[in-house]
Amino acid sequence: MLNLLFRVDHGMYCERTFTIGKMMTFSVSTEAMSIITSSGDTFNMLLSRQHNNSWVATVIYEINDSIYHESIYESDKEEAYRTACNFIKGNIDDNAIIKPV
Repeated sequence: MLNLLFRVDHGMYCERTFTIGKMMTFSVSTEAMSIITSSGDTFNMLLSRQHNNSWVATVIYEINDSIYHESIYESDKEEAYRTACNFIKGNIDDNAIIKPV
């Protein structure tokens, strides 16, 4: 049995609670961000808190009509965000703007 509970606040935060069987329940939360490049392309970044309170930043982007993703795992939200921003600036667009959805 897998139950899903979704809650969305202000269009950018989603909390999911998963119940598997009767014994195991865990919860994660996700914040969505937009990556706007200097050429006007828009990509996505998701910041997700995992059940063990670690954070993963997932950058989803396109290069030459192919979609890629980079997942960055860190122990806190700020470090995951900072590392993802460095990845974006170094690999996608040095002048990209990153903002909440």
